[in-house]
Amino acid sequence: MRKIILISLFLVFHIGGIAQDNNKLAQFKTRLLNAKLSEFAVSLNLTPQQTEEFKPIYTEYNNDMMAIWGMPKFEKPTTNEEAVATVKRILKKQEESQRLRSKYIDKFAKVLNPEQIYHLYRVEDMIQRKLSNRKSHSQRNLQPGIKNHPRPETSTKK
Repeated sequence: MRKIILISLFLVFHIGGIAQDNNKLAQFKTRLLNAKLSEFAVSLNLTPQQTEEFKPIYTEYNNDMMAIWGMPKFEKPTTNEEAVATVKRILKKQEESQRLRSKYIDKFAKVLNPEQIYHLYRVEDMIQRKLSNRKSHSQRNLQPGIKNHPRPETSTKK
């Protein structure tokens, strides 16, 4: 009887922890999407009306892109076969991403002017680079044996 109670308690707390992790992930994705939309509004100089019309289209695009890429897994291949398979998988996802980007150009064109469309994917790439740099910087700081070097102080002499 004790074992059943202990197992039940473990399962309840374990499932609760998983639900919390999923909730945190959903909150993070929502915050990230909102930050992207804000960056687009500023970088593309969107009007309030354009921003409102752009938001559902970009949200749909973002969800479709997430369906292609999913959550990244950072496992390095250990054999040549694994490396080749990994590269092929990445190339296939890149091809799917390009097709998706092309498909959405017409949808974005209903809301954005030609100059904004021209800069749209450049801004998106800039956002991705920033996220990638931030993630690699934080991962590097968490690795054992890598010293965190303080930022150089700036001189405020007058």
